Amino acid sequence: MFGVNGGGRTKTVVTNGAVSSISRKTVSSMVSIRTAPSRRSTRPYEMNQFNQTPGATDAQSNMRTPSPHYFAQLLSPAEVAEATADNLEILQDLTKDRWILGGHVSEQMFSVLQGSPAITHPARLSAISTKDGAQYIVISHQIFNWQHRFLLPLYDERVQSFIKGATSGRIAYMLGNDGAREGIVFDDVFTAKKFLPVLQMCKPMSEEAQEEAMLEMSFIIDDLSKPESVASIFEMHPVKYVSVSAIMPQVLTRVLHEALFGMRQ
Repeated sequence: MFGVNGGGRTKTVVTNGAVSSISRKTVSSMVSIRTAPSRRSTRPYEMNQFNQTPGATDAQSNMRTPSPHYFAQLLSPAEVAEATADNLEILQDLTKDRWILGGHVSEQMFSVLQGSPAITHPARLSAISTKDGAQYIVISHQIFNWQHRFLLPLYDERVQSFIKGATSGRIAYMLGNDGAREGIVFDDVFTAKKFLPVLQMCKPMSEEAQEEAMLEMSFIIDDLSKPESVASIFEMHPVKYVSVSAIMPQVLTRVLHEALFGMRQ
C-alpha cells in the first residue's frame, strides 16, 4: 500500500438540494510513501473488526459498534452539471467540469466537519493490491480523530474515467450526513500529478476476474473499518473513528441482473 498525504485550500458548501443525492483475501502489497516526513508502518491483516463507540470509556472498550459503511457514488461532469443546475452559484463554480466522488460519514464526524472553521481537510492517497492482482485506491480525509475513507476498485471502467479526470485536476468530493439530504462539498487537495501512479494501476480485467475480485471487497471494507488500517495524517491525533464509503463495481449490476432476470445487461 502506498500513501501520499495532501493538503491545500478547499471550499465547503452545505447543501440541501439535488447534489445531496450524491449520496477473504489477504492484502499482498502495502508500502507507505508520504509527502511529509513520517514513520513507515506495516499493517497486519488480522485486526479488530469494530471501532470503539465515540465517547466510550476505557471500561467500555469491550462494547463496540461497527464502523459506518456506505455506498459511494461517482458523478461525471455532465451529471454534475445537471444535478447542480438549480443550486447555488458558488456550488456550480466549485463543481464545474469536474467529477464528484460522493460518500457519507457518521453524524458525529459530519458535525465536526460542519462546525470546523478550517478550510482545509488534509487527505491521504493509498493503494491496495490483492494476491490475485486486483487494485484499489483509498482516498482518506481526516479531521481530528475522525477519518473517512473512499474505496474505489481500479478495475472498474467508470472509476478509471474518474482517475483520468483526477490527473487533470478535475475532481471534487462530497460527504453527506449519514444518509441525510445535506452534505459538504469541497475541492481536491491533491495536485493532479499525485494521481499519475494511480492511473498506471488502472489495468483492464476480464469480467470473470472482476467477479472474483468483487467477492473479496467485503473483506477489504471490513479491514478498512479498523482505525489502524490507514495511518493517521496527524501525529497528535490518532485515528479513532472511521467511516467507509465504497464504489461498487459495475460488474455487480450485471451479476445481479443475471441472477434476477437470467441475462446479462
